[in-house]
Amino acid sequence: MKKSRTSWKKPFTGAFATFTPAFTPCHIVALLLAATCAGRAAETGDAEFQTGLAHFIAGEFEEAEARFEESGKLAENAVERARGLYALAEVYNYKTPGRDEAKAVALYNKAVEADPGGEWAPWAALALARMPVFSSVDTLPSLAQLEEAFGKVMRDHPGHAAADEAFLLLQNQRLQRLSDGPLDRAVEALEKWVEERKESAYLVQGYNLLAHGYFLQQKHQRHVDTRRALLELLNQQKRDNRVPQTDPATYYFQLAMAAQNDVGDFELARKYYKLLIEESPAHQLVFWAEKHLEMMDAFEAEVKNEKEAE
Repeated sequence: MKKSRTSWKKPFTGAFATFTPAFTPCHIVALLLAATCAGRAAETGDAEFQTGLAHFIAGEFEEAEARFEESGKLAENAVERARGLYALAEVYNYKTPGRDEAKAVALYNKAVEADPGGEWAPWAALALARMPVFSSVDTLPSLAQLEEAFGKVMRDHPGHAAADEAFLLLQNQRLQRLSDGPLDRAVEALEKWVEERKESAYLVQGYNLLAHGYFLQQKHQRHVDTRRALLELLNQQKRDNRVPQTDPATYYFQLAMAAQNDVGDFELARKYYKLLIEESPAHQLVFWAEKHLEMMDAFEAEVKNEKEAE
C-alpha cells in the first residue's frame, strides 16, 4: 500500500502533549496527619490536637495554630510532643498569607529532636529536605543540594514511606532538568525502584514518573507500555483495601494520548478515551477525549478517501 499523503499531526503541542507527572507529595500533610493520627486519638485523649487537625484540613490556620500549641502543652510523651511540633511546623509552612519558613524549619528540627526514632522524625526530615523545592518559584533549586538532602532521608530511614517519597521527589527534580545526565539517572533509578518496592504505597507515582522519563527520552513504546503497567497496577489495587483508591481518569487520558500521538495505535487510544468517558462522564478531560476521538475519525476518513481516489 502506498504511503498516504495525509500525515498524522499531533494536536495540541502544549500541556496536553507533554505529560507532566501527576505526582503530588503525600505530605501536603492534612491527609498524612489524619491517617496517622486517627488511630491515636483514643490512646492520647488529645482533643485539642484533633480539633486543630480539623481546622488545618479546612485551611483555618490561625485556629489550627492555637489548638496545636495547646495540644503541645498537654503532651504526655515524646511521640505527642513530636507530633505537636510537626503539626505546628506544617501550619507555618503552608498557611497563606503569613507563611513563615524560618519558624517552620525550627519546628521541624525540634520535632526530629523530640523523638528521633519515632514516626514523626522521618516526615519532619523530609519536610526539611523539601524546603528548597517549596521555596523556589522562578528557578529550580540546586540539584546537588537536593541529592544530598533527599539522599540523607533515604539513608536515615530506609524502607519508610518518607524515604520513598524522598526518592520520588528527587527523581522528579532530575526529570525537570531536561538534560541527558539527570534524565538518564532518574530513569535508571526508577526502573530499579519499581521492581524493588512493589509494596510501596507510592508505586503508582513511581510508574508515572518512569513513564514521563521515557517520554522525555523519546522512548515511545516504553512510554506506552509503562502507562499500561500503571493501569494494571491500579486494577490490582482495587482489590486491596489497604491502598487508597485512585481515580484513573487522568491516567486513561495520558495513555490514550501516548498511544495516539507517539506510537499511532488508534485502537488502544480509542479504548482508553472511551473508558474515561464511560467511567468519569463529569471529568474535565471528557471534552478533550471526545475531541481526540473526532480527530482520529477525521484522519482515518481522510486516509480512506485518498486511497479510494488513487
